[in-house]
Order: sequence, then structure tokens, then C-alpha cells
Amino acid sequence: PALVVDMTRTRFCDSAGLRVLVDAHKQALAEGRAVLLAVPAAAVLRVLEITGIDQAIPHFASLDEAVTHAAESAG
Repeated sequence: PALVVDMTRTRFCDSAGLRVLVDAHKQALAEGRAVLLAVPAAAVLRVLEITGIDQAIPHFASLDEAVTHAAESAG
């Protein structure tokens, strides 16, 4: 099962937040799982794009989209 991170109320994400996301992603991969991000804020998405995290961790525009994707992936 995937871990869905609800960032729908997040307006700012610094290096500490990015580190937590990357660490969670690495841990999930080691366990055969995935981390999915629900990130509608353009400013937060921009930080993910600049750092390349958007290429490693799937992200969705809404929590509903992320949860739906997680449920479909779980089969």
C-alpha cells in the first residue's frame, strides 16, 4: 500500500521538509511501497520541480486524486 502525504494546506516547504519527503520515499521503496503527494499549491510544486523531487515522488493536484491512485495501485 502507498503512503499518501496530504500537503493540500502546505504553502511553503524548505529543505527540512524536502528531506523528510525524500527519507519517507527511500524507506517506502525499501519496503516495496510508494509515497504519493497531494500538492495543489504552485509554490510547493515549484520547489519540488527545482529540486527534481517531482521526478522521483508521484504527485497529484488533490488529495482525492492521490487516494484514488493509491487505491487503484493496491488492486
